[in-house]
Amino acid sequence: MGKYFKCTTIYLFEIFPIIKEESVRRNSESEAGEAETPEHDPHFDPIVSLPLVDIHTNEEDEEELVKIRARLYRYDTSDHEWKERGTGDIKLLRHRSNNTVRVVMRRDKTHKVCANHFITPDIRMNVHCGSDKAFNWSVFADYADETCKQELLAIKFGNPQSKFLTIWKEESVRRNSESEAGEAETPEHDPHFDPIVSLPLVDIHTNEEDEEELVKIRARLYRYDTSDHEWKERGTGDIKLLRHRSNNTVRVVMRRDKTHKVCANHFITPDIRMNVHCGSDKAFNWSVFADYADETCKQELLAIKFGNPQNAELWKKKFAEAQEIVRTKCSLYTQDQSSDDESSITRSEDTDTPEPKMVDRSPEEDSKRENLDIKDGVVLKLKELKVDGEKVE
Repeated sequence: MGKYFKCTTIYLFEIFPIIKEESVRRNSESEAGEAETPEHDPHFDPIVSLPLVDIHTNEEDEEELVKIRARLYRYDTSDHEWKERGTGDIKLLRHRSNNTVRVVMRRDKTHKVCANHFITPDIRMNVHCGSDKAFNWSVFADYADETCKQELLAIKFGNPQSKFLTIWKEESVRRNSESEAGEAETPEHDPHFDPIVSLPLVDIHTNEEDEEELVKIRARLYRYDTSDHEWKERGTGDIKLLRHRSNNTVRVVMRRDKTHKVCANHFITPDIRMNVHCGSDKAFNWSVFADYADETCKQELLAIKFGNPQNAELWKKKFAEAQEIVRTKCSLYTQDQSSDDESSITRSEDTDTPEPKMVDRSPEEDSKRENLDIKDGVVLKLKELKVDGEKVE
């Protein structure tokens, strides 16, 4: 047993130096190989070749006036609170040709636009919450979401930034002066475009060619709806009184704005009464037996409201004059008056009319008749007494 341990100890002492020398040799060889061998740079040919794409940011024709890192907020009207919109570089860019200046800001990493609108002279930059590092402003049209939106924005810088505010104000003043000078110097542009398809001219007949305009006033017309028992608006436009040149009839015509659809169309007759509507000095109402606004004859109760009492008084005066014209000069009404006069003359001259014949009655019928007369006389007498008593009281 002791002999075995002795041999093992001798073997270990002999093999350790050999292992150490071999380890040092292999280490030196590996270091020399790494020093001599160049770095491996692998290259792989693409499976699908993609073309190079030029990225356009629409800022190529613009000059950068200022660029500052900041954090942008927008006011959410639904939740009534300020919400962060993004952090990044806010820039003021001036176009080289038309000198417009716009605010552009993109988020970090994603480069998504979070502010994109033009600077106009009416935009006011206000200090936000009393801080010298934050400002807010309202813009009518912001295109950050690719749609036009009205926004209330606020921005916060890392330190007080007077440069940004100064450049903003200078550009706003410059734009205001340029716009005023351009309006004063530039004449009105009247473009002319030749039509692609030539259409023939069409004569439009309004059936007003043979009529004379007595008055034309802008007003609002109403009609009374008998089913709902309320006044309903019929249209806004110019109401006119038109007198026919040959037969002297006068009619009321009114068309709606833009559509020119007829909302009142009827003749004036002497028996129409123009009444004050609801005690107003700017409104009247009247009833007409036949109105043809809907191309069918309808009886309507109409009301009209003018912009001021002067127009209302002018309408009432002209309406009365039109009724007088119809009464005295219209052939329809003058013929009726002449026929009535002739019939009254013939009735007065006819004196040979026979008297009514007496009808033979029996004694019983005569007694009944006398009783009825007595009863009628008693009733009449009682009524007279009642009336006299009421007068005395």
